[in-house]
Amino acid sequence: MSQLEQSFENRIRAAVIKCHQLGYNPSDFEGMLRVSSATRVAEKLVTSGKLQTGLQRLAQMGRLDLSVESIMLESQFEPLFTKQHLEAAQWRLNQVSVHC
Repeated sequence: MSQLEQSFENRIRAAVIKCHQLGYNPSDFEGMLRVSSATRVAEKLVTSGKLQTGLQRLAQMGRLDLSVESIMLESQFEPLFTKQHLEAAQWRLNQVSVHC
């Protein structure tokens, strides 16, 4: 794992901890992180074709900054992902903002 991938992993795990502090337990997401890297989990989520309940919950909480999609789009992490993954992340953020 590259240093950038490790930084992304750390950032994702810090977001999960913050979710717990706010009273939200993203257990399905944590399960995915136990079996795959944060980068792979992010790629899988943004290409899944549906808006996960976790993303919807974060939108309702006003904390999309803790979403995988938002973290993927942070400038330092963009090099980890393809243009298509980044566009999918932005699309999902736009969609959840409209629907929640």
